[in-house]
Amino acid sequence: MPTIDHCIGCPYREFGPAIGTRGDRTSRMVLVGEAPGAKEVDQETPFFGSAGDVLWTALAEAGLREADVFVVNSVACRPFNSVAPIRRPSPDAIDACNGRLLRDIAAYPRAVIVALGATAVQAVTGQRGFLVTKKKPGTDLPSDHGTVVPTLHPAFVRRRGLEGPEYQMLVADLRHARRLASGTGSERVEMKVHNIPKFRLRCPLSEVMYWAARYAYADDSEVEAIGERARKRGWYTRDEFLAVARWKSPRSRRRCEENDEATVKAATQLALSTAGERQRIEALTQLHGIDYPTASVLLHLAHRDPYPIIDFRALWSLGVESPPAAYSFTFWWAYTQACRLLAKDAGVRMRTLDRALWQYSKERRPPTRTSAAEPGDAPKTPAPGETGVSKSEVMRRMYAEGSTVVEVAKALNVDYSFAYGVRKRWLEAQTEPSGQRSSGDGVPGRVGGAVGKRVLGIDGAEGGWFAALLVDGYFAGAAFQPTVSALIRQFAGVNAIAIDIPIGLPVGQFRPADAAARAFVGPERAASVFPTPPAEVLAARTYAEANEISRRLVGTGISQQTWALRGRIFEVAEVAASDDRIIEVHPEVSFRALNGRPVRYSKHSWSGIAQRRSRLAGAGILLPDEPPDGGRVDPDDVVDAAVAAWSALRVAMGRSATLPAAPSGDTADGGVIHY
Repeated sequence: MPTIDHCIGCPYREFGPAIGTRGDRTSRMVLVGEAPGAKEVDQETPFFGSAGDVLWTALAEAGLREADVFVVNSVACRPFNSVAPIRRPSPDAIDACNGRLLRDIAAYPRAVIVALGATAVQAVTGQRGFLVTKKKPGTDLPSDHGTVVPTLHPAFVRRRGLEGPEYQMLVADLRHARRLASGTGSERVEMKVHNIPKFRLRCPLSEVMYWAARYAYADDSEVEAIGERARKRGWYTRDEFLAVARWKSPRSRRRCEENDEATVKAATQLALSTAGERQRIEALTQLHGIDYPTASVLLHLAHRDPYPIIDFRALWSLGVESPPAAYSFTFWWAYTQACRLLAKDAGVRMRTLDRALWQYSKERRPPTRTSAAEPGDAPKTPAPGETGVSKSEVMRRMYAEGSTVVEVAKALNVDYSFAYGVRKRWLEAQTEPSGQRSSGDGVPGRVGGAVGKRVLGIDGAEGGWFAALLVDGYFAGAAFQPTVSALIRQFAGVNAIAIDIPIGLPVGQFRPADAAARAFVGPERAASVFPTPPAEVLAARTYAEANEISRRLVGTGISQQTWALRGRIFEVAEVAASDDRIIEVHPEVSFRALNGRPVRYSKHSWSGIAQRRSRLAGAGILLPDEPPDGGRVDPDDVVDAAVAAWSALRVAMGRSATLPAAPSGDTADGGVIHY
């Protein structure tokens, strides 16, 4: 395959081309390698050199051909290391390429993923340091994308020799993967994902058309026509959105009607255009009254890719006795992949499969206490008194498992204030100090105190400043200006203004706020929080003089990057001195609070941008796919300004926190960071 575009944030993009894939893109078996070598780059084909010879020989011995597999590398570019000859991809490169890799895997239904080496294991499962050489025969690993078979990289096997046990291990693992990929009937749709049930069709595969023909729920021609119009247009209108929601779950009508035309368009347009699977579904679940079942209908009807409708009847037909109390992305994605594979096996469209699953359950599912719900209703959390499990208890369990307020409110279709109150009482019961709370309690979303609030988030960009505006918790606009003052004049009448710049310089020391921020964001993101120099350092006339003063006061010099921010720091300080709406924020601190845990991926990688957009969407802040400023600033500046606005909204609502959590009040300590 010819070369492909470099991934966003790729550290190797300046050193050579990005190499594409090899084999059958639709194959059930994916082989994930590490990165291309010199010969692969020269021939623009993965596994072309000596390691490729070992792989193709082992595949043949395992009874497989190139046409039977789909081959892709964890990193598409050849790694470059100017210090040592080691060509192992760096963590930043793996992160940057991860979005591209997972899209290649998710493009078609897969039965098994063979991870060739530890780098591939990390890229597919997120596990670092997995010892492939120490694993037991037949070892499988769970992932969000199906069963993973870890094995040795062919380059390692080549160095050990084809007569050794390493080669036999590689062949044995490929044979094991072949058996998993060539299972008969509905066994192919089993998804080995942690805490996710195995999906297995209850009826014979040959009967799918029969049960689809018996489908007799309701006339769905109207919603199918709506979906076709939305697909061509690129979004749902509000009336179309309400019609689909009524068709799926009439009881949600009142909540769904709280969404206005602009919100429906923004959310559905993002869901139908973005490349990220999580963004697609979560863009819809942020709407009032929409949970995973109704969101799945909106995708099912209008998206160009095949999506099943998730509900309790379809799940029962796939062997799930009871739906979960609350759906998660991992559950929904495993179910989606299983249905795609099943539809391909049966040779039917997803709409046909959906009808078959619904009708088979309607006619064959034994009566239960909860089966009296209206046909098509979304699975509901047991009501208080029905099964002895209250909604509050379900929420406490979700919090104990690490869910955030946003996730709980969306999953259970409850008001944010209710979800927040339950979390607050749950935290108090744990006797956990407030400074150690790990989830984003008080995430504003779009309700409660967000109504009537206009806030601004500002981030420095090349040649000036970029701002994101939130109105009632929604993304409402953006702009670029050469000065902060110009932005504030452009967006007059805002309640709070959050700027990513140090406000308040320390005297003769580093700021406690920066040390607290580095600890808060975690070791992987700590380097993004630079120490603010003492005021005496930035008052110097030259960089050399500043370095000398810094070494005398704090024992170390300052970087050229920090010195270059001097003008911006003074610019904001002058404006903030006469405007008490202005607060200091740090985007990585805000994303850490919004995410509920340290953010895994760098914001300079594709996965990092996707993860940050997803978290913002979960809080009601939907960023458009098209650059809001016409592409003048970098994507990381856009998400940074947006999350700064999220922190400004928390300040305006009285829900913010600071680092340090208990400021000393001594002006010599400098300012505090809000989130």
